[in-house]
Amino acid sequence: MGALDKRKGKRQLNERFAVSNDYSIELLFERFYRVKVSEGRKARTLESYNENFGFLLQYLDVRGIGRDVRNITVELLRDYIAWMLYEKFVSRVISINQSVNKQSDLRLPQ
Repeated sequence: MGALDKRKGKRQLNERFAVSNDYSIELLFERFYRVKVSEGRKARTLESYNENFGFLLQYLDVRGIGRDVRNITVELLRDYIAWMLYEKFVSRVISINQSVNKQSDLRLPQ
């Protein structure tokens, strides 16, 4: 805990907004990941875990939600899935389509 402030008799916090290791999403994911590695998951599966975890962190950051496992609720996960299906997926498809269109514009007529 914080040290006693002699002037006011109140405790001061030394670590502001710090997430306890017990509740850190990143540390919990690392534990999960190590278990999956020890179970012999394929490299592509492990890459998929990392990629999707990155998407979850991105979602939390965009929404201003702290990376504390206590912030994860059923409702938040439902919203995240909807975001992945509709917002994130749609933006990827648009990006891919724009890339394909640019490449097709560069082709010479036959």
